[in-house]
Amino acid sequence: MIGIFQLVTSLLFLVQGSPPAVPAVPPASGDSKSITAGEWINPLHLRLPDERTWVLLFFRTRYPETANKAELRRKLETLVKRLNQLSRERRDLMIVGLTEESRDDIQGFLAETQPRFAIGVRSPTHKTFGVEDFPSVIVVRRGNVEVAASPDRWESLLPPLAPDSGAPPLDELTIEELQERVTRDPTALSIVDGEAGQALERLRLRLAPEEFMAYCDQIEHAGGVDAVWTGRVRYQKHLADPNVVEKLPFGTPASDAAGEWRRSRDDPRWAPMRAFFEEFNNRRSVTVESVVEAHHAHLTDDPNDLLIRFWLAQSVRDRKDIGLLPALRAVYDAEPDAVVRSQILLGMCELAPTGDAETLRFLEERMKTESHFRAGATLGMVHSLIRDGMNKP
Repeated sequence: MIGIFQLVTSLLFLVQGSPPAVPAVPPASGDSKSITAGEWINPLHLRLPDERTWVLLFFRTRYPETANKAELRRKLETLVKRLNQLSRERRDLMIVGLTEESRDDIQGFLAETQPRFAIGVRSPTHKTFGVEDFPSVIVVRRGNVEVAASPDRWESLLPPLAPDSGAPPLDELTIEELQERVTRDPTALSIVDGEAGQALERLRLRLAPEEFMAYCDQIEHAGGVDAVWTGRVRYQKHLADPNVVEKLPFGTPASDAAGEWRRSRDDPRWAPMRAFFEEFNNRRSVTVESVVEAHHAHLTDDPNDLLIRFWLAQSVRDRKDIGLLPALRAVYDAEPDAVVRSQILLGMCELAPTGDAETLRFLEERMKTESHFRAGATLGMVHSLIRDGMNKP
């Protein structure tokens, strides 16, 4: 089994960015090569178990003066279009784009090509795979690099696709067709503003509230052990519930602060957060009491405090000290923000021993009282991973 939890933890909150290093992601079991990136754009998505073929696109948007820039740009655009189609039609593929350039460097590329698969930026992985020509595609199946060449070779490994045109707009689909769009590929619901999410929202608007809520209950676990899928389904159910007068946004103050940090990470206003982690992460030892004290000292809605609490669990997790589990349990009960609670749960998932009875009891008790759709979804996922022995690499 590959390093499943390390991937899951980097996926669930990747839209907010993260100052600590992103963990390495093995492309398949039995392969010593790893995929690494400084930051991820668009969600990666992992099923449990996951034995898909990996299709890796290595690309650049800046080329040497001697290169035929127009030709390379057209080739890259063609590859992205092809991979977008594959991501919609092939559940057996994990498609990932990787570049050594930064998020800012590729903004124009993202706007023009609209990739629907995960993109890793500031990635050195091309060196790991010995890639020297850009763009290039590598196919990894069952841990082995099967082909590393141009589209006319790697596409021969894959069945032919239906034409990428002529699909009717979502508003013209029947209820049954919309339901098929939602469930035919659970990975697609992870994509913000993706087709599956839009189809689910249209179902909410077209079905009676009770009927839609029953449908959400029916499909809640269609994505397997996946807090992203479950959280989005529960959110749409929350919006449809006529008994809930005050509708919550999908985001929280912490996720809003993290999004703002991602857009302006070099702004001096983030100095308090940076100073905190520079000091905290350099401590030779950390105790349960010091973690709880640090969390409680930043229980405000100030964006710096929100980010400190958000990333504190990750810093604790990175120490790999099982003795800090009580600290995460203590700060969970004191944490008002659902997204931060989810991050704390992910920290528990990594630190807890497989099948840990005490942690499972804690999670089961919180599952009875947790009302937020995002934190509740993460609770269920973490409980399943620990119970089934899937929380360790």
